[in-house]
Amino acid sequence: WSRFLRRYHLDELPQFWAVAQGSMSLVGPRPEMVGLSATFPADFVAQRTSVLPGMTGAWQVSDAAAGLICEAPEFDRWYVEHASPSVDAFLLSRTISMVCGGSPVTVAELNDRFCS
Repeated sequence: WSRFLRRYHLDELPQFWAVAQGSMSLVGPRPEMVGLSATFPADFVAQRTSVLPGMTGAWQVSDAAAGLICEAPEFDRWYVEHASPSVDAFLLSRTISMVCGGSPVTVAELNDRFCS
């Protein structure tokens, strides 16, 4: 049962409560465990926490999500620097696509789409 919930990301549904309460956003850097976040460079932590944490974000829909966020900080940095309703809409649509087996996003693709 738990594999099914995790495979289809249904274990994420309780986070909608945090979004409704305003302590979390639909899109943004994922909240990190305090112990793990203490191992990240201070500038990276400060940048990630300058926006509300999100249920999904650029890192979550990237191929880097197979590793640790500290191994690919460019996705969270990119999001903080380019956050906008259109970026959020794109990342939400990519999240749905990824759940259905879609392809991951790259920083180059994000730059091409939103920075040109």
